[in-house]
Amino acid sequence: MTVRLTPVLRAARLQLLLDAIDVGSNLLILDGVQPSPGGAETARLGVIPFLDPVGSITDQTLTLNLQLQQAALENGDPTWARIIDNNGDWVLDMTVGQGVTVDPVPVVQGGYLNVLSAVISE
Repeated sequence: MTVRLTPVLRAARLQLLLDAIDVGSNLLILDGVQPSPGGAETARLGVIPFLDPVGSITDQTLTLNLQLQQAALENGDPTWARIIDNNGDWVLDMTVGQGVTVDPVPVVQGGYLNVLSAVISE
């Protein structure tokens, strides 16, 4: 089934998502196989804090505003990412390379993990 939404509805859906991400939320960079939505985390390679404001919407694209560099927690290949709110609750999962781009790959513990981009498009 294909669903096509009006630009107004697409923007509203992105705004709802933006509203669910608050100051104190984090982007987790993870290694391993991405689980089903909201499933158990795999190895945490990094925890990237959101800045204030946490993001902005332009032309049906939500650009996330994150601290650009953080120390890597473990060695590994970043394969997916998870956004958790300031209570640690799951908001959404993303595939690294499709929405969130990080460098370097692979990640080396103690080295820097850089978020090159983090966007969600409708």
